[in-house]
Amino acid sequence: MTGQLPRRTLGHTGIPVSSLALGGHEYLVDGRLKGFGDDFDNAVLAGYRRSDFGGAARRATVARALARGVSYFDVTIDPEVEALGRTLRSPAVFDVTAMTGVSGLTGASGLAGASGLAAGAESVLVQVRPQGLCYRYDYGNPGLVRPGVLGAEVRRLADLLGRDQIDVLNLGIEREALDPVTGRPDYLKALAEILTELRADGLVGLVACDTLFSGESQYVTLIESGCFDVVWLTFGPLTPAPADVVLPRAREAGLGVVAREAFGKGALFRFAAEAGVDAGEVAGAALRWVLSYTEVATLAVGVRTADEFDRNADAATRPYTDADRALLDRVLATDAARAAVTEATAAFRP
Repeated sequence: MTGQLPRRTLGHTGIPVSSLALGGHEYLVDGRLKGFGDDFDNAVLAGYRRSDFGGAARRATVARALARGVSYFDVTIDPEVEALGRTLRSPAVFDVTAMTGVSGLTGASGLAGASGLAAGAESVLVQVRPQGLCYRYDYGNPGLVRPGVLGAEVRRLADLLGRDQIDVLNLGIEREALDPVTGRPDYLKALAEILTELRADGLVGLVACDTLFSGESQYVTLIESGCFDVVWLTFGPLTPAPADVVLPRAREAGLGVVAREAFGKGALFRFAAEAGVDAGEVAGAALRWVLSYTEVATLAVGVRTADEFDRNADAATRPYTDADRALLDRVLATDAARAAVTEATAAFRP
């Protein structure tokens, strides 16, 4: 462990966040995601329980991330939410002396505190998403604007996490929700009213927009709706399209950007092997490439171990260089990488 992660401002919120965020996924021995990989149909349901989340290795990873100054955590399915909440209630994971510059974040953001948390835990943001209501698990996302549904889910998630409120509520809204024929004409207006009430009740601090399948035009609509504080999106050397329109629009609207999947779900490493490039070197270059965009407040990474997090953090503390660019150019010059970039760009601009 060699140093603290730099801090950036999360858009109009004024909140300083670490340049790396820690994703909540845990992994099976064969590399698949726990829950998604071995019990997908149940994993995305509210109330799903697993006893094999939040074990010693995961607690060590969270502790290392905190010691390096991570102040933004993302969790997806219920077992991840419960495990992170349990971990943040354990004083053992906090090295308070390593949190210099993080304390006071709650006051800066206006977010509520949390009961039962270990000292220092109130100074991190935790992002969650409502189960079964986002992406295409609820086709057209009608549940998000059905009276009482989102509020009840937010309360359930806050209880599961062990916090008084949800710091960042991530809403994955697909194009079907806003379709002029099949969708609800006043969808975003109805959503805005619900979110305003949840904020006023102190149940939600910030709201992030996301769309896994609908791409650029959907992001632009969500950014310009006025409903959101944060943009959560896939962005990396293999998925560079958001840099053209979405990042500038987010900056103009004052939204903080949280990027994910810098390594293209591992595809970047396969292409690096084809190009004869070391995986560790290309990983560092990819992280620095994403963070070279000033619109990006933080980049979420998924790791299996504390040491793996350290390698990512060490890479993220260094500036993006011409050598990084040359290394990535070498990987992106492979036929497979070029095809991947073309495919990702076409999907982002359908």
